[in-house]
Amino acid sequence: AFENNEPFLNRTTHTGSGGLNNLQWSHAGHLGKHVNLGYSVGRIFGQLRDNSLFTVPDSFDLGAIQDTRSVVVKGMQQQVGFLLQGNLDSNSHSLGASYTWYSNVNAERSRLTRSYDLSSSGGLILRDTILSSVDQNGTVTIPASFGVGYQFQYRRKWSLALDYRYSDWGGFQAFFDPATKYAVRQDYGLTFTLNPSDEKARNERKMPVPVRLGGVWSETQQVFTSAGQEVQIGEFKAFAGFGIPMIRRYYDNSVITSVLHVQAQYLQRGSLQTGLAQERYFQLNLGFQLGDKWFQRRKFD
Repeated sequence: AFENNEPFLNRTTHTGSGGLNNLQWSHAGHLGKHVNLGYSVGRIFGQLRDNSLFTVPDSFDLGAIQDTRSVVVKGMQQQVGFLLQGNLDSNSHSLGASYTWYSNVNAERSRLTRSYDLSSSGGLILRDTILSSVDQNGTVTIPASFGVGYQFQYRRKWSLALDYRYSDWGGFQAFFDPATKYAVRQDYGLTFTLNPSDEKARNERKMPVPVRLGGVWSETQQVFTSAGQEVQIGEFKAFAGFGIPMIRRYYDNSVITSVLHVQAQYLQRGSLQTGLAQERYFQLNLGFQLGDKWFQRRKFD
């Protein structure tokens, strides 16, 4: 919230909401013993909202004005990738890369401005709609990104993975955001996993619980000016998690393993040293890795 004393004490509060979703279909296959190829295509859709609320704290007569600007985005995302895998003694090495690009991304911008009365309890009562319009349609250029990763696994005991992703957001173009400057985004990741295998070995009585520790350092695409200098916003993410195996045995004595993943995550964005705001988040994530047999004809005697 921002306060101003001219011509009288007033306050403007800015909030944002919404986001983009991706409905994705993926397919992968083997090319020989050591090469895997993959492709995915997804439909991007969602809405971004920027809300501004203007109020006068010392008066109930002037009411409040809320201005909401919304952008609806639709488009396509595609991704190709490969994975090379090889074993040396009891250890395994994996090297992979992927390339992601966007096409046919369109946006529609609308604006809704309303006036409100302030109730004695501090709530808002709708008085009138000042403006309701769809003012512009256009295309959006989202930059492509490239990523590469390497993993070393020592038997079934532990693994260490490194990854890097690059995306030049300087090429981002959108009619609803013409003045914002963006920079190249780079992400560096490190993950250490105990018991990395997601299948139960035949000689194991119980499947060991996988445990993951890691972090990601990002030079984001966001650039702000502080004290006359341009500052690129940094972001740090640390996470720790584990998996709960759920083993199912089929009629032919084969074993299929599903895993429930639980992960806690800490994220910090920005720096107080530059005079800008610093954000901190704690998150708890749940994920399911489902194993099953598909397209198998049952046999009965």
